[in-house]
Amino acid sequence: MSKKIRIEAEEIFKKVIKKEYLNYIRVHEYARNLAKTKIQTPNERKEFMYSLMDDKKLNLSLKAGKLADAKKRIKALFDLWIQN
Repeated sequence: MSKKIRIEAEEIFKKVIKKEYLNYIRVHEYARNLAKTKIQTPNERKEFMYSLMDDKKLNLSLKAGKLADAKKRIKALFDLWIQN
């Protein structure tokens, strides 16, 4: 259900929001599902998700529309996160 809402919302957001943010919405589901596999509490997952927003390499990939690179970066950041 959330995927359907996201797709419909994207159509509206395309007219109002920067391309970078639309791309973030697209990879958000990937990041969230990844986080759910190893990060136990909702608060820790929230911290992880917010940390993604501050990563310059991830933001550059999103701005350039390189979603595959963005997903690789998310995976690398996730691996670092769970090691700590």
